Amino acid sequence: MSAIIPPIVDTEMIKRRGKGKISPQRLINEFIKAYKNNSYEINIHKVKLLIIINRIRISPKIADKIMKGITI
Repeated sequence: MSAIIPPIVDTEMIKRRGKGKISPQRLINEFIKAYKNNSYEINIHKVKLLIIINRIRISPKIADKIMKGITI
C-alpha cells in the first residue's frame, strides 16, 4: 500500500487560493514515477521539502510561506 502526500493541486475547487499549486498532471507524473520505484510514502513537490524542514525542526512560519509560494 502507498500513501500520496500532495501539496495544493490546481483544481477548480481551489482556483482562487494563492500561489504554489501544482498541476494535476504533475501530481500524476510524480506519483507514477515513485510508484514504479516501489515507494510506499510518496511526497509530491513541496511536501518533500516540508518533510526535511520537519526533521530538522525549522520554523513553522517558513514552512507556511513555502507552501503558499511566498519568497523567503
